[in-house]
Amino acid sequence: PLLLIIGIVLFAGSGSLVENALRGLISEMVGRHEQGRVSGATQSLQSLGGVVGPLFGGFVYTVWGPFQAYASASFIIVLAIVCVWIALPLLQRRKAKEQTLGEQEVVLLSNEED
Repeated sequence: PLLLIIGIVLFAGSGSLVENALRGLISEMVGRHEQGRVSGATQSLQSLGGVVGPLFGGFVYTVWGPFQAYASASFIIVLAIVCVWIALPLLQRRKAKEQTLGEQEVVLLSNEED
């Protein structure tokens, strides 16, 4: 039981650290006008995963056994990593473009005031 308690404490603590880092990264990756929408979508998807994940994992484990449950979880994790690997450069380019457009608007507004 002691090892289980230690594992739960470490899991909960590391989960809290990851959540805060994820929220910080997400807020830096999108523009200000999109932060609320993206944060809401992230929370919704995390909640959906918290419901669907255990149901799917329990179903696969019950029907096909532990190997298939771990194999399907591994496949889903690899798929998520590939999606992030593809989406991250796109988000970075989009953010850079928005910042450039924002700087151009500031220059235009300052020229109009002169």
